Amino acid sequence: MKNTRTAIIGITILLLSILGCKQSVKPYAEAPLQLKGVSMDLDLSKFLGNEDLFRGKVDQVNLDAEENEIVLERKDQPDSTVYYVQYNINSNKGNINLADYGNFKFKTLELLTDLAEKEVFVWMAEQEEVTAEDINKLVDQITSDNPEATMNSRELETISSGLRLIWHTKDKVFQIVLPEKEALRFDRGNEPYYPSYDENGNPIEEKEAFSKEQIIALFKEKQQDSLKNKVTFFIAKPQFDEWFRDNSPGSRGTMTRYD
Repeated sequence: MKNTRTAIIGITILLLSILGCKQSVKPYAEAPLQLKGVSMDLDLSKFLGNEDLFRGKVDQVNLDAEENEIVLERKDQPDSTVYYVQYNINSNKGNINLADYGNFKFKTLELLTDLAEKEVFVWMAEQEEVTAEDINKLVDQITSDNPEATMNSRELETISSGLRLIWHTKDKVFQIVLPEKEALRFDRGNEPYYPSYDENGNPIEEKEAFSKEQIIALFKEKQQDSLKNKVTFFIAKPQFDEWFRDNSPGSRGTMTRYD
């Protein structure tokens, strides 16, 4: 009986802690949003609840909100349309950070939600003039926080613009983009040849020739000669990340570089 009561108390404390954490998020731009471990199911009614932001009464930030749609035209499924709301907020003063990832600070923060504002599809943050050392620290922190994440060198090669890293986990896709740098290219001179199709005509997926450590090392090498870089950071639900890879969006803000 004592053990049962202890278990019930423990579960109650855990539930209260979870609810407390969800309610502790301050409204948009009132305090930096911690992107490390951020939920894709944040309480948006609270997070977007500061009416002063929407009425232009907060003179330290600018906020735009707009509804958008993107039409999907894919071979493997019927055409469909995805509707979303984009919130874009910028600091008017360089010393105001709107989001953090650990100790890394961003002064621009955006989010895409469904029309009902019940779930977040993508979090986006941006910072200007960041040193290579600080970018590398951010890369190492994301890698350390997501040890199960995978990387695909061929995926990075197919992207024509921006130097970037992409981490894939079960429920999130993380992406760092340096939009003013050239994309990664890998030396595949010693890579074995794999046929494109098997004997039944099914496509064969190319084996990954580079480890995650090698991919990250090449990324660091490519940007180490730069004094300062612009950094754009994305955290997306896997499905939404895929939608925007296959269909370039035309909306404002950092999404114009999400391709």
